[in-house]
Amino acid sequence: MALALSPTGRYIFTVIALGSLLIGVGMFFLPHSLATLPASTNAANPWFWPIGPLAVRFIGSALIAIALSAGLVALRPDSPSMLAYATLMVVAATWLLVHTGVSIARIDWSRPLAFVWVGGIATAWILSLMLIRRLWPRGPHRAPPLPPTPSVARWVAPFISLLTGAVGAIMFFLPNIGRARWPWDLGDNINVQLLGVLFLAISTVSFWSWRRPSWYGYDLLYPGAGTFATVALVASLLHWNLFAAHPITSVIFVVVYMLGAVLGFYPYLRYRSSTRVV
Repeated sequence: MALALSPTGRYIFTVIALGSLLIGVGMFFLPHSLATLPASTNAANPWFWPIGPLAVRFIGSALIAIALSAGLVALRPDSPSMLAYATLMVVAATWLLVHTGVSIARIDWSRPLAFVWVGGIATAWILSLMLIRRLWPRGPHRAPPLPPTPSVARWVAPFISLLTGAVGAIMFFLPNIGRARWPWDLGDNINVQLLGVLFLAISTVSFWSWRRPSWYGYDLLYPGAGTFATVALVASLLHWNLFAAHPITSVIFVVVYMLGAVLGFYPYLRYRSSTRVV
């Protein structure tokens, strides 16, 4: 059984990919135009909470990763693939809205970019929920007809879920502890909790995909995870002087992110040719 490809879905996900890529690349290459730390030189920049250039680049890395997965969905805009991406966006937007709620007192609402941030997250959450509601009844959800999950993905998904879940939980719920153990100074607990919710979003989606009868659709999210680990690692190397105070943790950080890149790309590239609907 061949799954129908949606021309409208192809257009929509192409727009998502290009928009996310444009913003992500801008944040990665021009972080000093947004960062408000150090306050002595950057306080007038437009970001709406205290944030340094490396943290800005981490956000850009996440957007570049989202763009890649959206681009892959645009190349294969069938129902399970679009549904998987919408699930990712609902989970990520939910955690980001939680972060906004707990950080509401730290956000400078006099800066217009704050409303763009919250409005963009809320819009993504609503539209993704609408897409899930539309696509879920159409299926299919089981294997077959969807291809079975490869054995390597069966252990990669729970491993990533446990690792990112543990780190994310500490950073979000215990930000003082997470900040003290993070290999570079995040400047403010709001940034610690922001990375925490990003990790918790990855953990939640990884666990959900592991529990699905087939990884089809979610296979397109693996390269996005690998891209985030790769680009975030490059960003870290560009600011390696910030890691000097934590030499041991810094090495662990590099190893973990290299591992994350491999575990993101390998399952997709290894089993790409066998990901067929029967």
